[in-house]
Amino acid sequence: MTPLRNHSIRRRNLPHIENPGACYFLTWKTYKRQHPLPEERSIDLNATRCCDNKRWTLLAAIVMPDHVHVLARPLPLCDHVDNEYHSRMEILHSVKGYSAHRINELRGDKGIVWQDW
Repeated sequence: MTPLRNHSIRRRNLPHIENPGACYFLTWKTYKRQHPLPEERSIDLNATRCCDNKRWTLLAAIVMPDHVHVLARPLPLCDHVDNEYHSRMEILHSVKGYSAHRINELRGDKGIVWQDW
């Protein structure tokens, strides 16, 4: 786990700026815009709620037919350390990885569930 200090910029296609303590509107899509079944969407929602009050404060989440929207604020790594927060990428990796694993178990598959960043 890499702590987030001050702010950092990560590049993929667009710069991704992280500012410690900021609130983020996040979206991730299913691979090839697949439409998960209702029980698979429940897994997605539960995965986002799993990190609430542990890695982030979850303000809102909605699972759409082929993507997820989340409004959340990453939490500090420790109560006694200033300016070190869980990184957005680390949290998303955890949420997407957990939900993909559970969905693949449900499907009896090993396929890709989420689109890459």
